[in-house]
Amino acid sequence: MGRLIFTFTSLAYCVDAPWGRGLPKEGFHRMAEVAHRRGVPVTWLVNAKSAEAFKRDLDDFHQRFGDDVGLVWGSSTATPGGTEGPVAELERVRRLFPWSRVSIVGSGQRSNEMVSELAELGVEGLWGSCWEQIEIDEITDRGAPWGTYYISMQNFKAPAAAPAPLVSFEWTARDLCKSLHSGNPTIFSSDPNDVARADLVHGGDIAYWQAMFDQYHRNLAHNDLVFFSMHQEAHEMEHSEVCHSYTPQEVADSAETMDTFFAHVQSRPGVELMTLPQAADTYRRQNPHGTAPAYMLFDDIPTRPMAYWYTKGTPVGPWPRTFLYYDDACQLAFIEGKFEPVLLRNYRGATDPEDRYYFAERDIPRVRLPYGKEMVESGEFEFAIESRKPLPFGLAFWYDFVSWRVREVQGGAPPAGGAPPAGAAHWKLIEDKLLFARLDVRAGRTSVRVRLTRR
Repeated sequence: MGRLIFTFTSLAYCVDAPWGRGLPKEGFHRMAEVAHRRGVPVTWLVNAKSAEAFKRDLDDFHQRFGDDVGLVWGSSTATPGGTEGPVAELERVRRLFPWSRVSIVGSGQRSNEMVSELAELGVEGLWGSCWEQIEIDEITDRGAPWGTYYISMQNFKAPAAAPAPLVSFEWTARDLCKSLHSGNPTIFSSDPNDVARADLVHGGDIAYWQAMFDQYHRNLAHNDLVFFSMHQEAHEMEHSEVCHSYTPQEVADSAETMDTFFAHVQSRPGVELMTLPQAADTYRRQNPHGTAPAYMLFDDIPTRPMAYWYTKGTPVGPWPRTFLYYDDACQLAFIEGKFEPVLLRNYRGATDPEDRYYFAERDIPRVRLPYGKEMVESGEFEFAIESRKPLPFGLAFWYDFVSWRVREVQGGAPPAGGAPPAGAAHWKLIEDKLLFARLDVRAGRTSVRVRLTRR
């Protein structure tokens, strides 16, 4: 069983936006109270002005609860930056908090140039990635993986093959099944306000969130590390003359929702609460050779009807059981019963983060299984994959494996620039429901043979 790393982050900057002007002092203290009551350490993303205003509290929170600080970088609708320029602000915040490396930067908008600059400044983690998101809060991160990975220095949306200066963290964790199939990932997330306004959770009624978290938890069976990111802005936890995005009742409901959810998180085995710097260190220690493959099997979560005024007709499913995977070469998604992926994002050779198709291959190879009864009884299956060009690829073999052991998986083309593999690049059995093989395919026909034996 792997480890589930739970991180909680709060943007706590000096607000200068349509939703408020000034320091969200009330919301800052309310957010701290909610988290610390349950022993949850907070990574506070500040700008220089809020860091100075909250210094005494942040010093105290670090000593008593293990909190840490990072910097809000740049400016966007989602993360308004400071007035001095981000490099000067980073230097000031580092001077203010000598107990912290201030190694995490948060931003709603990222670029290759930004990643290079942060690496030169000794930043170790970049928070704010939004899986499958398009345009909301001026963020379009579709194409990037979910979860945590090394950021490629050639393309900030792609995972790096080797260890890289920066580790990526999500703004919020997403319901991987509903987010993928509905096309609206911000609703199906760990954001307290989005799920409340969509009528997915209400105060202490967090059945949807509990089920979503448990979907992440089930995947500890086939991952060394699983990351679950949660976040709430300080300014969204107060209703005052300074900040007034939400009503007093909505603020109280958010506090109750998070308190109830924190209790559920801590009730599950294998969960570790960390700040973002701790999570980045954990990822590097666990993955010294590069981005780790990630395997996630997700079932659809039943929900009540959602609020149309907020979701604007976003479909809720039910969707088929979905398996998702990524490594440094590709990102794949499969639905139950299909051998080939319904989504294939190809990171090999990807250099343009604004790729109009978000690195998705438009012509996904077909997989065929020409077999008879004798093959099923013998436990031998040979798949034929037809592709127009060489690709990183994956094969999903949905089958009842309760009575079978996987003896061998062979096939696949040599990886780009590499030696011929002994068999498939690698394979993994998921919950006795699915055999997943990650392999490269050549132009033309590629064969994959699976051999099973009775248990």
